[in-house]
Amino acid sequence: MRKIRNAAVAVGTAVALCAGITNAHAIIGGTPVPTPSAAVRLHFSDTGGGDFYCSGALISPNWVLTSRDCASYTDAATVDRGDGVTYKSDAIYWEISVLVAVVHIPQAIPAPTGSTSDPATNGYMVMADKSDPLPKVGDVDTTYGWDGNALNKINVRVTDYSSQTLFATASGCKNGGCMGSDDWGGPVVHNYNGKPKVAAVTWQPSSPYDDRVNCSENAGGVSEARDWIKAKTGL
Repeated sequence: MRKIRNAAVAVGTAVALCAGITNAHAIIGGTPVPTPSAAVRLHFSDTGGGDFYCSGALISPNWVLTSRDCASYTDAATVDRGDGVTYKSDAIYWEISVLVAVVHIPQAIPAPTGSTSDPATNGYMVMADKSDPLPKVGDVDTTYGWDGNALNKINVRVTDYSSQTLFATASGCKNGGCMGSDDWGGPVVHNYNGKPKVAAVTWQPSSPYDDRVNCSENAGGVSEARDWIKAKTGL
C-alpha cells in the first residue's frame, strides 16, 4: 500500500511473517508469478485524497479478499489480474473488529487458467475453512504480492502469534525476498493436507512501520473471519 499509516489496535489473531531464508532477492524480490492470476492487484481511491495499491485474492467471480487496512479509508477500487483488464467495484466491506475486507465486483472476473500448478494461476483462490487452524510457528508458507506491475511470491516463515494486531519486528528476514508496500492484502497460502488455501492476508508491517527495511509483515487469519466473510459474500 502506498500510504503508511497506523491502524487501530483490534483484538484478533494475527501472524508475524518472516521472509524465506533461501534464494536471496533484492527488495522487493521473490519468484515471478505468471499472469493473469487470482492473486490480484487493487487500485484504491482514498477518500482523504490520493490513490494507493494493494494486493488481494480473487475468491469467486465477484469477490476479492484483501486486508482491512487497505479498505478502511476508501469506498472505491478497481481490480486487475495482470492482463491489462480492469474491473470496478461497487461495494467494499470491512469493520474494525475483523482483519480482512472484501471487495465486490459486479462484472464477473474470469478465473485464470494457467498451465502451471501454482494455486494463484489455476482457478479462484480457495479460502481456509472455519475449522482450519492457522499455520503454526515455524511453518513456511507462500505469500503473493504486487511490486508495481510485477506479481511475485516469496516463502515466509511464521514467527509469532498475538491477540493484538500490532507486532514487534521479526528478526532474520533479510536473507530472502521482502514484502513491500503494494503487497498489503496479499494472500498467504498454506498447504492443508495437500490442498493450498488462503490462510491469511498480509496487512500492517511490523513495527517500526517500514517493511522494506525489516522484511516482515503481519497477517490477519482467514479461518477466524469466515463467519463474517460468509455473512458479507455468501462464500
